[in-house]
Amino acid sequence: MSLKDIVSPLFPAVVVVQSKDSVGTGFIVDKNGFILTTAHAITDVNNVSVVTGKTNPNSIPAVVREIDRQTDIAVLKIDAGYDLDFFSLGDSSKVRTGEEIAFIGFPLGTGIWGSYIPAIHRGIVSSVIHYTIQNDRGPKTINLFQLDGMANPGNSGGPVILRETGEVVAIISKLAVDKPWGDTLIIGGKPLATPTGIGIATTISHAIDLLEKARSKRTK
Repeated sequence: MSLKDIVSPLFPAVVVVQSKDSVGTGFIVDKNGFILTTAHAITDVNNVSVVTGKTNPNSIPAVVREIDRQTDIAVLKIDAGYDLDFFSLGDSSKVRTGEEIAFIGFPLGTGIWGSYIPAIHRGIVSSVIHYTIQNDRGPKTINLFQLDGMANPGNSGGPVILRETGEVVAIISKLAVDKPWGDTLIIGGKPLATPTGIGIATTISHAIDLLEKARSKRTK
């Protein structure tokens, strides 16, 4: 099956995420309207909306169900009133360096042509990174993929799809090995102005944990 055949049916499940002065990408993960995106796109948790394929160019309100700034993941919820198209989530622990991937998003916020049209990028997993951060419970390891695809502002939060299965295995993130500095990534103490030709993605395993936590609250 070609990349076009795999990705084209998924376009309706890609959304624009808007929060205050920020615009990013997100993707629907079930028919009920749960959405995964990147936390840094949520600049105001009380002011979030999304543009879906059916509402484009109009936005609808979204609620932040969970947000984790350390792993750079957020879970949103929308009530569309109908069953939504959605992505299937894969097993990121099985992904190896050199595997072919594609990611979908809205580069530069609205896309190159100034409208909400999702763009596809393809590449490979260049490296699997195990990055240690500190939190209240002590050190925590975050698994990241380094991609050779060109990720730009606006792509953040977009799904990284494994070419072989069409399943989401990571989320495009601005979480680099050290820290973001404006529109620059600091990697090993060296500033790299974006775009760099290097994409950083948080593996889907971290997002699944946060998603299940958000879903469990729905029944309480």
